[in-house]
Amino acid sequence: MLVQVVWCRLTRLPMNEESEDLIEPSRMMMAPHIGGALLGMRKNTTNQRIFATHSQTIADVLDSLQNSETDDEDDPNSKSSVDASHFSLFLEESSALGDDLSVPTQSLRNLNARQLDSLLKQYKIYTDKNDQIIHAHKLVPSSILDDYCDTQDKRFKKQVINIPRLARDLAKIVPGKQLRGWDFSKDEGYIDASKLTRLITSPQDHRIFRSQQQLPMANCLVTLLLDNSGSMKEHIEPVSMLINILCKALEMIGASSEVLGFTTKSWQGGQSYRQWQRNLRPQNPGRLCDTRHIIYKDADSKLQSAKRSLAAMIKLDLFREGIDGEALLWAANRQQQRTEQRKILIVLSDGCPMESMTNNQNSEHYLDTHLRQVASAIENSGNIELYALGFGLDLSPYYRNSLALENIESVDQALLGQILQMLKNRKS
Repeated sequence: MLVQVVWCRLTRLPMNEESEDLIEPSRMMMAPHIGGALLGMRKNTTNQRIFATHSQTIADVLDSLQNSETDDEDDPNSKSSVDASHFSLFLEESSALGDDLSVPTQSLRNLNARQLDSLLKQYKIYTDKNDQIIHAHKLVPSSILDDYCDTQDKRFKKQVINIPRLARDLAKIVPGKQLRGWDFSKDEGYIDASKLTRLITSPQDHRIFRSQQQLPMANCLVTLLLDNSGSMKEHIEPVSMLINILCKALEMIGASSEVLGFTTKSWQGGQSYRQWQRNLRPQNPGRLCDTRHIIYKDADSKLQSAKRSLAAMIKLDLFREGIDGEALLWAANRQQQRTEQRKILIVLSDGCPMESMTNNQNSEHYLDTHLRQVASAIENSGNIELYALGFGLDLSPYYRNSLALENIESVDQALLGQILQMLKNRKS
């Protein structure tokens, strides 16, 4: 890790893409301790004496950290002054999610709308001026997008899912009722003024009413909200295929589908974090990064016209960190502006919210708590059915209706059957 960081800092060249995600948590942890020395090395590459002094500083820091870790191993009650990584910390917490987080989540679910709204207002955003909402195809050069699209087409053709069958199964779960005009000359319903004369001319004829026709149709919007955090890279190939299959099946039954994504514009805060630094680092600043919300497919687009944009989701360097709570609110607000009768929002994620600078400068579980509050508010509103697919992780501490999936390598009928069952057996 250190060799990569030093090499990038001295040469000012970007880090190898494959290495970036592996070392990012450790780099974030080390930055406050060795950042000054790295800068000194870069400025003094021609002065070996000063260069060596900064190099020794880095070596001393590493030695100190190593000794600290050794001491902690000997003393199980001690706590290292520097966490090994935020990711490892999350893994330890996630193993006990059921014990530590399910209780406060259950308490949130018992709150009314006013109480939840009051809690949500406590969440702060240092600045949203650097945030971005962007269509996915604008994030990828056209020539590369063509290659991605071709790759996705080949994968889609190789999949063995019976999509018409999936569509029929979906139609049994997500149908809505859509008004299709009026039926006249009914024995009951709304009085039809044009038939009132029958009361005089034919007193025995009671067919003076009209009723609204309600035909079963998929008057439904399904939004798939993709977590574009770095750890989701390993799942993206099967996940992207799953998204395409679901969109195709939904389109076949006349339902609308929308595919959204969320990440950050850069690692470690970006412009928002630098602005906070220039403003003398006020305490508890709230969310401290530049968010990026991605539109892969809007609800009005057909799958065929959105193919290129959907293909952009396999571009791995778009995956950084994630502010899940805000993304969930964004997706829900987009749904509320639609006219579909039934609204379903499905989150596809493999972990909790994670953004290094925000986590460092706010209270513990700041982003995690916000996500649980947002999810509870949406679930309690009753306007949107909220679900979550957890890849390699149980997301039930955050979402009332969730499905924990093992690390999938491909999309099969069994996986789709589990998703259909989740939709069918929704907990209200």
